[in-house]
Amino acid sequence: MKYAGKIALLVVVIGALAMGLMLLGARAGLWEPITGFGLYRTFFNPLAMIVAAVGLFAVIVHALRKEKRGIISGGVAVVFGALCLVPLGMGTINPQKRAAPIHDISTDTTNPPLFETLDDTRSGAKNTLVYAGPKLAAAQAAAYPISPRCTRTWPLTPLINAL
Repeated sequence: MKYAGKIALLVVVIGALAMGLMLLGARAGLWEPITGFGLYRTFFNPLAMIVAAVGLFAVIVHALRKEKRGIISGGVAVVFGALCLVPLGMGTINPQKRAAPIHDISTDTTNPPLFETLDDTRSGAKNTLVYAGPKLAAAQAAAYPISPRCTRTWPLTPLINAL
């Protein structure tokens, strides 16, 4: 366990490279952005936890052996792992507001358009094809307010004002 601090620093370097690859792989043309998002959602937090755990292990080992360099190396790994876990903590402490499910969003909440091609025989479908009604319309209006530029009358407003 003499090299636990150096191993922790190696884990930090490998973790930083892996995290950078996850975040910038799409920009480098290695994969599509959706793949990068999937990698981030799946592996970023566990990787940060592994880095922090290896660093904490190195700190404990070197503290018992009274080796300052190893404690510092392990501490760097703990700090790096903890910093990478900040978004997880912030999302847990202050979660985002939930909006209406995206499959229930309608362009016309008073008279929603009906599906013409889809029917209830869809295999494995978990959502209904029927709009949920006024309660969902109110939730949609609160979550996705319509700006004046998005209304049907907007293109006519300059013409009317000009007359």
